[in-house]
Amino acid sequence: MDRSYITWDPDVIRFKDVARSRHPLLRGKGFYAILSATLDDEHDVWHDLELMFIGKAFDQSLRARIPQPRAAYDRMQAAMTDQPGRELIVMLGEQTESTLKRVTRGFTEDVERCLVVRHRPPINRPPSGAYRGRKISVVNRGDFAPLKPKCLLRPDVE
Repeated sequence: MDRSYITWDPDVIRFKDVARSRHPLLRGKGFYAILSATLDDEHDVWHDLELMFIGKAFDQSLRARIPQPRAAYDRMQAAMTDQPGRELIVMLGEQTESTLKRVTRGFTEDVERCLVVRHRPPINRPPSGAYRGRKISVVNRGDFAPLKPKCLLRPDVE
């Protein structure tokens, strides 16, 4: 079984501020999770975290990938209209370790699929078709809430 370790950074970014943020992980490739949350201004803490979307950046930086227009983002913005006081924030994760010597596009797509299947974010479309990829385990490290610590994906059996 192949394994991927993703370390999620404790600092989040407002979705609307991604393009101008100086967060160092935005320069690289990796994974991102968009959450709906409420800011406690007094304590400067986000709470009531609700996972909305999971994505990846493989051929481009997270800074370039995250703000690109997507139909999913339109659905996400529509879902936010009836939630006053809540904002969209972005968590950034980098693959810090894997069992592969070379991380390929296929492996990165399998990791993303594993995260989406396990967490079922409401804005991601469920993966279509049978999964024919590798057996894979993804371990989340760092500040990964509301994600689960681990997920597993196996090829579908006919």
